[in-house]
Amino acid sequence: MTLHTSQHLLSAILEQRLQLPTLSWSLTSYPSPCYVEIPRGLTPEEVSLIQDEANALVFEGRRVRVEVEELHIDNIPGVAKLENGRSAGKALPSDYTGGVKRTVVIDGVDRNP
Repeated sequence: MTLHTSQHLLSAILEQRLQLPTLSWSLTSYPSPCYVEIPRGLTPEEVSLIQDEANALVFEGRRVRVEVEELHIDNIPGVAKLENGRSAGKALPSDYTGGVKRTVVIDGVDRNP
């Protein structure tokens, strides 16, 4: 599992189990630490719960894939649309100017841009 996929897994488990959204994250080069910022600190019990669940999902060998959708901008400024006309969703920044939308899918766990 890559570091980026690990961040998706950690964020998904924090959201699903503890209702803690990821506020920001950073994947940096060694020796700088990587981090996931959440709204509050975790108790030791919560750390153990999250760690156990993440390890179990990794050892299950869940399939991970990336879906890529080409985007274009309609005549509405600042609104990204998928080619089929559906809204690209609130996960994309309002100043996004088109290109592609990549969604990481961890089977049975998470689907997130």
